[in-house]
This record gives sequence, structure tokens and C-alpha cells, in this order.
Amino acid sequence: MNSASLSGNLSSSSEAAAWAPAAIMSLQPRISIRPALLSLSPWPPSTESRIPCLKAKKVGVSYSTRQATVCCGESYVSNGLAKNHVDNEVMQLARKAFCDEVHSRKQDETISVPKGALLIAAEDKAFVDLDKERDILALQNEGHSFSAGPRVTGIVNAGALPLGAITIGGCMESFDDIVMEVEVHLKSNEGRNRPLQILKAVNTVLFKKKGFIRSNPFGNPQSSYLDQIFIHGSGTGVMLSIIYMEICQRLGLEVNGAAVGQEFVVWPVLDGCAQMVFEPCKGGKSWMLEHNEISLLQRSALSEQSKSLPVSTGSTTDIGLLRSLEPASKRDILGIVLRNLKTVYWKRASRARPGLTISAPLQLPGAGQHNSIAGKMNLPVGALLRPQDLRLSVMASERLLLLEPRNWVLRKEHGLLLYHSRRYSEAVQELSICMALAPVHEEAMLQPFVERLHLMRLAVSWGMLSSPNTPSALV
Repeated sequence: MNSASLSGNLSSSSEAAAWAPAAIMSLQPRISIRPALLSLSPWPPSTESRIPCLKAKKVGVSYSTRQATVCCGESYVSNGLAKNHVDNEVMQLARKAFCDEVHSRKQDETISVPKGALLIAAEDKAFVDLDKERDILALQNEGHSFSAGPRVTGIVNAGALPLGAITIGGCMESFDDIVMEVEVHLKSNEGRNRPLQILKAVNTVLFKKKGFIRSNPFGNPQSSYLDQIFIHGSGTGVMLSIIYMEICQRLGLEVNGAAVGQEFVVWPVLDGCAQMVFEPCKGGKSWMLEHNEISLLQRSALSEQSKSLPVSTGSTTDIGLLRSLEPASKRDILGIVLRNLKTVYWKRASRARPGLTISAPLQLPGAGQHNSIAGKMNLPVGALLRPQDLRLSVMASERLLLLEPRNWVLRKEHGLLLYHSRRYSEAVQELSICMALAPVHEEAMLQPFVERLHLMRLAVSWGMLSSPNTPSALV
């Protein structure tokens, strides 16, 4: 297709909207559209926004990837996080407080994992409430009689952020209540200073008296919100581990944890080494480390650890993983929580399109792979995706990049989520950064997609993709 035919087709906006995506995606670009010269700036000193910013300097229409200078000395996120997509006071304060909590200059041991998890819940809940408020306003404008609840304003600190009927500060007090119950149980058994008795007491209070149970990490997203676990008593393995480790820490017993596949295991630090490893939940497995041999205990975690236990050998996979266990950092644990949320919200967002993955747009027919979903359904970008769940998945991805700004895989997924959200300019920026950080072979795979996406962005700016019935040639 030459420039004359292109300009001819632009004469009719409706005709242009019909052919533009397919034409763009079939073009073999003759210009080089590569990532900008990127300078990932450090945390800005300005008090207006402590959220890190990303600066990109254009050089005409031609950019360079491998010649780009990328400085990743601190924690960074895109500009859209700070300005364009934070909707109200609660969301702004929750995001700022989360940034402060996981600041790269902050020592990992000073980070509060429960507080970080509650800030995640506060921001997500504020967004859902804002969405409901918009729906109510829309119904009111249509003449229906609906009343919106009072808007929360005047919040001065993170502890006052609302989580339904309580605040973050009130939720943190739940840990104090559990600690008091454990101490009462220890006093009655005269075992206050014995680590094994502390673990047994924590187990008794959490899993017998309060009845906490483990749930599927990719089922109900509420199982990944700490405040909801205190209310409903059901949470994912990592969330129960966060509660378990926090209680033990407040009782003076250090407990570490790490992800093993889809599970999360913990172990007390006794004499500088892990002597037992277990899943902190009712019916969870336990492993004992004796004389450098790992055995699997087929009983509820620490249910009768003070007694002689029948032992059966664990599987080779279990043993291999346990031998290489290293404690997860507090940032790592928050990252697991956010990964679970990103995954579960994407699954909910794409429920009407079974089999659609985040990376599906990279499977271009031009690359020799037939995109059956796009071919059969002929859908526009983002069609049939649930907007609220998609936005929550994007928000989880944004906070993941605060924790791991140099992770090119996370940045690629984030760029593709932005693409699914039709935020093309931001998607081009994030994928361009990804290309600068990724291995050469990954850069080569992303290059054609980014070039075509850049042309799509230009087409949108020309008004060529304004028709809601315009199909996507990417997905």
C-alpha cells in the first residue's frame, strides 16, 4: 500500500475505521520505531508526588533500544501511575503510602508486610467503591432514585484509610487481639518462652479457635485481601502466612517463609537454621529436618509436634525444593500477593473469552501463528473484557513494578495489559522500556508488535479507530 492509496482511504472516516487496523497490522513498516532513549529517574524530591516517575526523551521518530541508556538505580513506575489513573483521595493516599512503605532506600526488615497488604486492599476497595458511585450517579441522571454513600474526605494518614466499616489502623489492632489470645493460652500452659509451645499456641488460636482456612489463590480475589480474611476467616496460603509470621514476630519468635510452587511454607528460626518447615493452615503438611535429611509428616501442621510422630519420606520434588529454600524478603511476599491479584482479576476480566491470555496479542498471524480467537470472533481490542476487573489487574501490575522495576517480564505483561485496556500510548512506552531491558531474542520478538502498535496509536490520534465495531488485528 503506497502513500497515495493511504491518503485516498482517509477521505472517509467511516471507511477508514473499517479497514485501518487490518491495514496497519499488515503493513511492513519501513520506518524504525524503536524505544526511546530512556532515563529511569530516581525518586523525585518534590513533596507533591513521592511516586517515582519515568522520563523518556524522543529523538525524532526513530528510537534506539540496545543503544539506549537505561538507569535502574531506584524504583520506578510510569507517569500514568502518578497523574492519569488515580481517581480519588483514598486511592492517591493508599498508593503514596504503599510507595513509601516499599521505598527502595528502605531496609527490607523495616517494611511491614501486613500494612503493605492492607494498603493494597484499601486502594482496590476505593476503586470499586468509586465505580459503584459512578454507576449510581449514572442511574440518578436517568431519573432513578438511588442514593450514594458519603464520600470519604479529609484523611490525614494511612492508618485512617477506610476498609469498609473499619480502617487500616483498626485492622492492625486485630493482630494485637490475636497476640493477647495466644499469650493467654501460653500462660495457661506455662510455655511462654519455649518456641515450640509458641507455635502450637498460635496454631490453636488461628486454626482451632478462630477457624482460619486456606482457599484457592486463584478463586475469589477477596481471599487475597487481609481485611477480608479477618472478617470471613478464609485466605490464600501466603495471606495466612503473613498473619502467622506477624503474630510470631510480635511474640518474639522469628519465622521465615518462602514460596514453593503454588504453596507458601514457613519455618521458625531455631539456632540459626530451619529445623521444621510447614504450611500454616489447618491440615497443612509439615517437614522435619533431622541430620540433613528431610521427612514429610503426614499430620496437621505442628498439631502434635511435641510428641513422637510417625514419619514418612517426602517426595523427591518436595525434598529438592526444601533443600534449596531461602527466606523470601518482605518485598517478595508482597509481590506474591500482587501476582495472585493480577492473575485472578485477569481471569475474571477475560471470562467471556476463554483461553485469552495476556500475551495473546504477540501471537500475530504475520509471525506464522494463527490467532484463532481473533479470527473466529473478529473482536475489537478489549472486547468482552470486564472493565473493572481489567483495571484492577492493571493496578496490581503497577504496584508490582514498584517492587521490581527492572523485571522485563513484568513490564512486558504490564504493557500488554495496557494494550488490552486500549491505553496505546502507555503500552508503547512500557513495551519500549521492556525491549531495552529484555534479552536480545525477546527484543526481536517484541519489535514488530511495538512498531505496529505505534502505528495503531497514530491511527487512534487521527480518529481512524473511533468506530466501536472496528476489529483488532492484534487480538
